[in-house]
Amino acid sequence: MFLSPEELAMLTGYQRPAFQKKWLAKLGVRFVENSQGRLLLAKSEVERILVSAGDKTRNYQVNYDALKTSFTSAPTSKT
Repeated sequence: MFLSPEELAMLTGYQRPAFQKKWLAKLGVRFVENSQGRLLLAKSEVERILVSAGDKTRNYQVNYDALKTSFTSAPTSKT
């Protein structure tokens, strides 16, 4: 259901909850903090982030028309 403290440390690279919290927030990962200050991160949230990260890399395409325009409108030197 939730990542263990060891799994959370492995994911973030940090042992301290304050650093883990900053790292998770920077990436937009949803988590809650319990009354004892422990971060609770659902395993399903980690899977959502990892899957969506893979999708982002596949959406890039080269805009060849923009490249052609920039090369054809470049000034030419006359010698």
